[in-house]
Amino acid sequence: MKWMLFLHVLGAILFFGNILVTAFWKVMADATRNLEIIHAGARKVLAADYVFTIPGLVLLIITGNYMAHRMGYAMNEVNWVSVSNGLFALTGVIWLAVLIPLQVRMVRYSKQSVEQGEITGAYQAASRYWMIFGSLATLIPLVILYLMTAKPF
Repeated sequence: MKWMLFLHVLGAILFFGNILVTAFWKVMADATRNLEIIHAGARKVLAADYVFTIPGLVLLIITGNYMAHRMGYAMNEVNWVSVSNGLFALTGVIWLAVLIPLQVRMVRYSKQSVEQGEITGAYQAASRYWMIFGSLATLIPLVILYLMTAKPF
């Protein structure tokens, strides 16, 4: 069980750490107004999701549900585990349906910006939506973190 807890915490670090770090570096890249740096930043944000977020998600889902089952929490009842799983699924939907497509567009639009010599309105719009939905996808895991540590019900 200690190995499962270790892997679960590792998954949380990969998952949540990547959310915070990529958002920071994207904002910093955009702040430079340097089109090459913005484009490189957009590519790296997308790559980081595949390298860190996906393994973190897999570790969290497998280890979290395994430990919850071992501790006797029923997944078909309303408790902190089932609510956390629901919120985690919502985060996954936001990530897969909104954030990844926006990141792909930001890479494409930032490349167009480099080619045109100025930041395009399309990149700015995609970036703005990425920040809005990314903020939401960051706040939800914070609620899950609270539920995981406080176990209020």
